Amino acid sequence: MKSDKFFIIGMCSIILISSLPLVTAYPYGKLDIMAKELKGQTDYETVMNIDSWVENNIKHKFYWYPRGISRTLYDMTGDCSDKTVLKQYMLRNNKIDTRLVHGFADSKLHDWYEVKLNNTWWTHEDRYFNLIKKLGYGLW
Repeated sequence: MKSDKFFIIGMCSIILISSLPLVTAYPYGKLDIMAKELKGQTDYETVMNIDSWVENNIKHKFYWYPRGISRTLYDMTGDCSDKTVLKQYMLRNNKIDTRLVHGFADSKLHDWYEVKLNNTWWTHEDRYFNLIKKLGYGLW
């Protein structure tokens, strides 16, 4: 079965935005358990464990819109927005404060997260890119 999303423009134009198979909600209980299993000895280690798990298991694929955690885990694919939201969910499950950031990475639009460690907001996104420039918070 497919789920079609329509967007109405004016009085008589309808545009099909996407045609995706319906996805049964991912069992968040399993994700919560996985997040706890990735907990390290320190918050920093937990951040690195979760970041590594997502980067090693979720294949990068660009989408024009955020798809949500269930869709990302169903397909095991996602773009920077999808991966960031998944990482944030897992980090917050381990009581680590996090916020979503958007900006440019090597002159391309990009979303990433910052974590609060020792009362300081921090990101390690610079390990992936030569130049990052933060523009604001939230998704593009």
